[in-house]
Amino acid sequence: MAVRFLGKMSDPRLGSEQRQGDWMHFYIDETFQLPSDRKRSDFPPFYTLAATGYQEQDLSRIRKLLLDAEGGKPVHGSDLVRTETGRDRLEEIVRQVSPGSTAIVTSAAIPKKDRQGEATRAQLLRILIHYLLENFDVQKIVIEKRMFGVPSSRDAFVLRSIRRGHPQLSKSDLRQVPKKGEPMLWTADLLACSFRQKHKRDSHRFIELWDVDYLVP
Repeated sequence: MAVRFLGKMSDPRLGSEQRQGDWMHFYIDETFQLPSDRKRSDFPPFYTLAATGYQEQDLSRIRKLLLDAEGGKPVHGSDLVRTETGRDRLEEIVRQVSPGSTAIVTSAAIPKKDRQGEATRAQLLRILIHYLLENFDVQKIVIEKRMFGVPSSRDAFVLRSIRRGHPQLSKSDLRQVPKKGEPMLWTADLLACSFRQKHKRDSHRFIELWDVDYLVP
Protein backbone atom coordinates (compact mmCIF):
# COMPACT_ATOMS: atom_id res chain seq x y z
CA MET A 1 0.00 0.00 0.00
CA ALA A 2 1.35 3.41 -0.97
CA VAL A 3 0.10 6.28 1.17
CA ARG A 4 0.63 9.87 0.09
CA PHE A 5 -0.45 12.97 1.98
CA LEU A 6 -1.18 15.39 -0.82
CA GLY A 7 -1.20 18.49 1.36
CA LYS A 8 -3.42 21.52 1.18
CA MET A 9 -4.93 22.71 -2.09
CA SER A 10 -2.51 25.65 -2.15
CA ASP A 11 0.48 23.34 -1.93
CA PRO A 12 2.72 24.13 -4.95
CA ARG A 13 3.71 20.47 -5.17
CA LEU A 14 0.26 19.68 -6.53
CA GLY A 15 -0.36 20.21 -10.20
CA SER A 16 0.40 18.82 -13.61
CA GLU A 17 2.65 16.05 -12.31
CA GLN A 18 -0.47 14.39 -10.87
CA ARG A 19 -2.28 14.34 -14.21
CA GLN A 20 -2.98 10.82 -15.41
CA GLY A 21 -3.32 11.30 -19.19
CA ASP A 22 -6.30 8.92 -19.47
CA TRP A 23 -9.99 9.82 -19.19
CA MET A 24 -11.19 8.93 -15.72
CA HIS A 25 -14.57 8.29 -14.11
CA PHE A 26 -14.76 9.12 -10.39
CA TYR A 27 -17.29 8.00 -7.79
CA ILE A 28 -17.72 9.62 -4.38
CA ASP A 29 -19.30 8.32 -1.17
CA GLU A 30 -19.08 9.29 2.48
CA THR A 31 -18.67 8.02 6.01
CA PHE A 32 -19.07 10.15 9.12
CA GLN A 33 -19.82 10.45 12.80
CA LEU A 34 -21.93 13.44 13.81
CA PRO A 35 -21.61 15.51 16.98
CA SER A 36 -24.94 14.07 18.12
CA ASP A 37 -23.43 10.57 17.94
CA ARG A 38 -21.25 11.40 20.97
CA LYS A 39 -24.12 10.11 23.10
CA ARG A 40 -23.40 6.64 21.75
CA SER A 41 -19.66 6.90 21.18
CA ASP A 42 -16.75 8.87 22.60
CA PHE A 43 -15.08 9.01 19.17
CA PRO A 44 -14.67 12.62 17.93
CA PRO A 45 -17.07 13.71 15.16
CA PHE A 46 -15.66 13.53 11.63
CA TYR A 47 -16.75 13.64 8.02
CA THR A 48 -14.94 11.73 5.28
CA LEU A 49 -15.37 11.60 1.52
CA ALA A 50 -13.87 8.72 -0.44
CA ALA A 51 -13.36 8.86 -4.21
CA THR A 52 -12.55 5.93 -6.47
CA GLY A 53 -11.43 6.51 -10.03
CA TYR A 54 -11.29 4.12 -12.97
CA GLN A 55 -10.41 4.38 -16.62
CA GLU A 56 -13.37 4.02 -18.94
CA GLN A 57 -12.27 0.65 -20.32
CA ASP A 58 -12.40 -0.88 -16.81
CA LEU A 59 -15.97 0.12 -15.94
CA SER A 60 -17.86 -2.80 -17.49
CA ARG A 61 -15.61 -5.36 -15.83
CA ILE A 62 -15.87 -3.76 -12.38
CA ARG A 63 -19.65 -3.31 -12.65
CA LYS A 64 -20.12 -6.97 -13.55
CA LEU A 65 -17.86 -8.07 -10.73
CA LEU A 66 -19.86 -6.03 -8.20
CA LEU A 67 -23.24 -7.15 -9.51
CA ASP A 68 -22.11 -10.78 -9.30
CA ALA A 69 -20.61 -10.35 -5.83
CA GLU A 70 -23.89 -10.33 -3.90
CA GLY A 71 -26.29 -11.70 -6.49
CA GLY A 72 -27.21 -8.28 -7.84
CA LYS A 73 -27.80 -6.72 -4.44
CA PRO A 74 -25.92 -3.51 -3.57
CA VAL A 75 -22.59 -4.11 -1.85
CA HIS A 76 -22.47 -2.18 1.44
CA GLY A 77 -19.27 -2.29 3.45
CA SER A 78 -21.10 -1.31 6.65
CA ASP A 79 -23.23 -4.45 6.36
CA LEU A 80 -20.30 -6.75 5.60
CA VAL A 81 -18.11 -5.66 8.53
CA ARG A 82 -20.68 -6.82 11.09
CA THR A 83 -19.64 -10.47 10.94
CA GLU A 84 -16.40 -12.36 10.46
CA THR A 85 -17.82 -14.03 7.36
CA GLY A 86 -18.81 -10.63 6.04
CA ARG A 87 -15.38 -9.19 6.74
CA ASP A 88 -13.78 -12.04 4.82
CA ARG A 89 -16.16 -11.32 1.94
CA LEU A 90 -15.36 -7.60 2.11
CA GLU A 91 -11.66 -8.31 1.84
CA GLU A 92 -12.25 -10.62 -1.12
CA ILE A 93 -14.30 -7.99 -2.99
CA VAL A 94 -11.86 -5.15 -2.25
CA ARG A 95 -8.99 -7.28 -3.52
CA GLN A 96 -10.86 -7.55 -6.83
CA VAL A 97 -11.91 -3.92 -7.31
CA SER A 98 -8.94 -2.00 -5.90
CA PRO A 99 -6.16 -2.95 -8.38
CA GLY A 100 -5.77 -0.26 -11.02
CA SER A 101 -8.06 2.18 -9.23
CA THR A 102 -7.28 5.69 -8.07
CA ALA A 103 -8.29 6.03 -4.41
CA ILE A 104 -8.48 9.42 -2.70
CA VAL A 105 -9.72 10.15 0.82
CA THR A 106 -10.30 13.54 2.42
CA SER A 107 -11.50 13.93 5.99
CA ALA A 108 -12.12 16.67 8.53
CA ALA A 109 -13.32 17.07 12.09
CA ILE A 110 -16.92 18.30 12.37
CA PRO A 111 -17.22 21.40 14.56
CA LYS A 112 -19.88 21.28 17.27
CA LYS A 113 -21.95 24.01 15.60
CA ASP A 114 -22.25 21.91 12.41
CA ARG A 115 -24.69 19.51 14.02
CA GLN A 116 -25.57 17.56 10.85
CA GLY A 117 -22.15 17.81 9.24
CA GLU A 118 -23.59 19.49 6.14
CA ALA A 119 -21.21 22.47 6.12
CA THR A 120 -18.22 20.14 6.54
CA ARG A 121 -19.51 17.89 3.75
CA ALA A 122 -19.95 20.87 1.39
CA GLN A 123 -16.41 22.07 2.12
CA LEU A 124 -14.94 18.63 1.47
CA LEU A 125 -16.97 18.18 -1.72
CA ARG A 126 -15.63 21.42 -3.15
CA ILE A 127 -12.04 20.57 -2.19
CA LEU A 128 -12.20 17.02 -3.51
CA ILE A 129 -13.95 17.78 -6.80
CA HIS A 130 -11.69 20.77 -7.45
CA TYR A 131 -8.67 18.55 -6.88
CA LEU A 132 -9.97 15.88 -9.27
CA LEU A 133 -10.70 18.43 -12.00
CA GLU A 134 -7.31 20.09 -11.64
CA ASN A 135 -5.22 16.93 -11.56
CA PHE A 136 -6.93 14.34 -13.76
CA ASP A 137 -8.51 14.14 -17.19
CA VAL A 138 -12.03 13.72 -15.86
CA GLN A 139 -14.78 12.26 -18.00
CA LYS A 140 -17.37 12.04 -15.23
CA ILE A 141 -17.78 12.55 -11.47
CA VAL A 142 -20.71 10.83 -9.76
CA ILE A 143 -21.75 11.30 -6.15
CA GLU A 144 -24.38 9.32 -4.33
CA LYS A 145 -27.77 11.00 -4.45
CA ARG A 146 -28.86 11.17 -0.85
CA MET A 147 -32.42 11.19 0.42
CA PHE A 148 -34.78 13.67 -1.17
CA GLY A 149 -35.17 16.98 0.61
CA VAL A 150 -32.57 19.15 2.28
CA PRO A 151 -29.47 16.86 1.99
CA SER A 152 -30.01 16.24 -1.73
CA SER A 153 -30.78 19.92 -2.37
CA ARG A 154 -27.62 21.01 -0.58
CA ASP A 155 -25.50 18.69 -2.69
CA ALA A 156 -27.21 19.96 -5.85
CA PHE A 157 -26.39 23.55 -4.83
CA VAL A 158 -22.71 22.67 -4.33
CA LEU A 159 -22.54 20.91 -7.70
CA ARG A 160 -24.17 23.86 -9.47
CA SER A 161 -21.64 26.24 -7.95
CA ILE A 162 -18.78 23.97 -9.07
CA ARG A 163 -20.16 23.84 -12.62
CA ARG A 164 -20.26 27.64 -12.72
CA GLY A 165 -16.53 27.65 -12.01
CA HIS A 166 -15.90 24.98 -14.67
CA PRO A 167 -18.01 25.89 -17.75
CA GLN A 168 -16.84 22.76 -19.57
CA LEU A 169 -18.84 20.60 -17.14
CA SER A 170 -22.39 19.52 -17.94
CA LYS A 171 -24.99 17.98 -15.64
CA SER A 172 -24.07 14.56 -17.00
CA ASP A 173 -20.37 15.16 -16.26
CA LEU A 174 -20.96 16.00 -12.59
CA ARG A 175 -24.11 14.53 -11.12
CA GLN A 176 -25.94 12.79 -8.31
CA VAL A 177 -27.06 9.20 -8.84
CA PRO A 178 -28.86 6.84 -6.40
CA LYS A 179 -26.44 4.22 -5.14
CA LYS A 180 -28.72 1.40 -6.29
CA GLY A 181 -28.56 2.76 -9.83
CA GLU A 182 -24.77 2.82 -10.21
CA PRO A 183 -22.74 -0.16 -8.98
CA MET A 184 -19.52 1.83 -9.40
CA LEU A 185 -20.61 3.92 -6.41
CA TRP A 186 -20.24 0.74 -4.38
CA THR A 187 -16.47 0.95 -4.90
CA ALA A 188 -16.48 4.35 -3.16
CA ASP A 189 -18.62 2.84 -0.38
CA LEU A 190 -16.01 0.10 0.06
CA LEU A 191 -13.18 2.64 0.21
CA ALA A 192 -15.10 4.76 2.73
CA CYS A 193 -15.75 1.67 4.84
CA SER A 194 -12.08 0.68 4.64
CA PHE A 195 -11.06 4.13 5.89
CA ARG A 196 -13.65 4.04 8.69
CA GLN A 197 -12.29 0.72 9.94
CA LYS A 198 -8.81 2.24 10.10
CA HIS A 199 -9.93 5.56 11.56
CA LYS A 200 -12.28 4.25 14.25
CA ARG A 201 -11.12 0.68 14.84
CA ASP A 202 -7.42 1.01 14.04
CA SER A 203 -7.87 -1.90 11.64
CA HIS A 204 -5.72 -1.66 8.51
CA ARG A 205 -7.00 -4.94 7.09
CA PHE A 206 -9.01 -3.31 4.30
CA ILE A 207 -7.41 0.10 3.74
CA GLU A 208 -4.03 -1.51 3.05
CA LEU A 209 -5.56 -3.13 -0.04
CA TRP A 210 -6.04 0.28 -1.65
CA ASP A 211 -3.35 2.58 -3.05
CA VAL A 212 -4.64 5.61 -1.14
CA ASP A 213 -3.89 9.30 -1.50
CA TYR A 214 -4.97 11.42 1.48
CA LEU A 215 -6.04 14.92 0.53
CA VAL A 216 -5.64 17.31 3.45
CA PRO A 217 -8.44 19.93 3.46
